[in-house]
Amino acid sequence: MKINKILIIDDDDSFRRVLEYHLQAEGHDVLCASSGEVGLALAREENPDLIITDVKMPDISGLDVLDAVRKSAPTLRVIVMTAFGIVDNNEAAMQLGASDCIAKPFNCESLKQSVRKVLN
Repeated sequence: MKINKILIIDDDDSFRRVLEYHLQAEGHDVLCASSGEVGLALAREENPDLIITDVKMPDISGLDVLDAVRKSAPTLRVIVMTAFGIVDNNEAAMQLGASDCIAKPFNCESLKQSVRKVLN
């Protein structure tokens, strides 16, 4: 089984740790960033297989992260998480090329299924 490198970008420390724990338990190599800017820098350095990003963050939004990733690494897969304006954000994320959108709150099994689907 291939070990995938996943980058989680979310400004909520406890939520990020929960996601990290569950994805590591699935056998993934997980990197974390607390902001969009840090996440984009880490993505350039680490070349992850997948980015999971929240939409609403204080510096740059997850949609801006997605747009920057599409311009620099068009084949990199991105899952967008949102609890704010779900319909509008999901539609915008899919138009920007998101691999999947997940509405918060969600259970970790839903996230794992989305990750499996996107990585396969």
